[in-house]
Amino acid sequence: MIFIEVLVLDAFNKTPTVMSLSDLYNYNYYLMMTIEDPAGSIIRTDYSNVVNSTSTFTHKLPLDVVGGEYIVKIVTSNGQITPARKLIRIRDYPRDLINIKVDLPLETYRPGDTVSGTIKAELPDGSAFDS
Repeated sequence: MIFIEVLVLDAFNKTPTVMSLSDLYNYNYYLMMTIEDPAGSIIRTDYSNVVNSTSTFTHKLPLDVVGGEYIVKIVTSNGQITPARKLIRIRDYPRDLINIKVDLPLETYRPGDTVSGTIKAELPDGSAFDS
């Protein structure tokens, strides 16, 4: 799952943009988000409005996602906000090649219980993932 939160800031003082009711009525503060796959094809386009200087987008990755560099672009149709571009790297690990070990002190828990334990994911040869 990709979760993207866009913060719209005033470029001069780096504070959240304050929009009056007339600004919201007179301007279209709608953002368009596109995600490009490593081949440069657009795999997702979505729209969201800006509320309290924030806009959010989500995209569920398919199970057969290809590893590589994906580009997320945020633009507005009216040019009121400077376009943004972010590179996201997705690594492709076959599920059966990852060993996941969960160590919990108890076998059962009830709603409201605090759970603490260790989850360890490693490659079959015991080596850790690159950061």
